[in-house]
Amino acid sequence: SRRPGPGTPSPLRTPTQLGTMLQRVLILAAAAGAAATRVLRQQASLGDCPLCVAEEHCHEACAGLRQQSPGSRYCMEACIGAHPGDDFGEDYFGGADQKMKAAAELDANIQRLGKELAADVRAGNR
Repeated sequence: SRRPGPGTPSPLRTPTQLGTMLQRVLILAAAAGAAATRVLRQQASLGDCPLCVAEEHCHEACAGLRQQSPGSRYCMEACIGAHPGDDFGEDYFGGADQKMKAAAELDANIQRLGKELAADVRAGNR
């Protein structure tokens, strides 16, 4: 194949071809942007996130039943895993209390075991 000589434009570098390529790229970019905008609008038109709404209802119920701020650590932990359709009554928060108590006991046991293990290592008992 022959190489273009000095002063001969490369076939891919003529101003017309570059302009055409640039137009195609811009059209594709605009189409992709329009498609992304359509998807976002469709998602927004579907309404609120059901899990988010359920958690918000849980926080409101927590404030009423437990006299805690909806943003308190207690309400935040109690409402983890709230689902649409859950009844955020006394039974829900009683179950959350049990889970939090079990988690605290587990944490305490892990801390105790860690201290025992550290003491054994210091004493040379592996």
